[in-house]
Amino acid sequence: MEEPMKKCIVFILNILICLSLLVACKSTGLSVLPSFTPDTAAESIASASEDVGKTITPLASIIDINDLDNCSVAAGFEANDVYLENGSRLVIHFTVYDLELFDENDISELKKGDTLAIGGEFILIDSVEMDNDGVISINGGLKKGGKWLATSDTGTYYEICENESRVYSVVGEIIIPVAQEFIFRDAIDNTAVEKKSYAGDFIMDMTDSDRMFSPNTTTVTITDGKITELTAVYDSGR
Repeated sequence: MEEPMKKCIVFILNILICLSLLVACKSTGLSVLPSFTPDTAAESIASASEDVGKTITPLASIIDINDLDNCSVAAGFEANDVYLENGSRLVIHFTVYDLELFDENDISELKKGDTLAIGGEFILIDSVEMDNDGVISINGGLKKGGKWLATSDTGTYYEICENESRVYSVVGEIIIPVAQEFIFRDAIDNTAVEKKSYAGDFIMDMTDSDRMFSPNTTTVTITDGKITELTAVYDSGR
């Protein structure tokens, strides 16, 4: 067979093979990838970014349970957590609490589709509203299964519950001795005048008592490794 004829036959066979491959792809349902220009690719990326909202997380706590000194913290304990260690040194075994604080700008920019990490949950944002008192309702607020956020003196936001008390999270437990010059400021009852007592008076008041101290009303002040002040105030909400 002459050379030109061979080339012609080969060319025709190649065309037939290509056509058969296209038919096979079509019959098996295989899809052909679209060709993206830089503009269409950018549009696709922007569209995907809009579908995925931001995740807002609390600010890092400044309380270090392993180095708790020269500070005041929210505390919770019961009367029987106040005792003489080894029969001599007065100590208090208490739980340290802290607020989950959120950046003001992060909260002001919350929108539908974002996620808020709060209280160990991830809340998908459906709605965000602010009332006249500056309280922000997430997903309709607490009464509709959502969350309420209030603003602090520093401009950060924190969670509040139905009576507007602050919602605290546990940092850890610790035992700290009470200083000789320890002062207990007791104003738990808003009808009573603030009462001050010292270490000896305090443990006598706690003996056989059923009193409980909550983080919403109790602040422990630690100075040079010892508790120098305990304040219990009337809880009037936030």
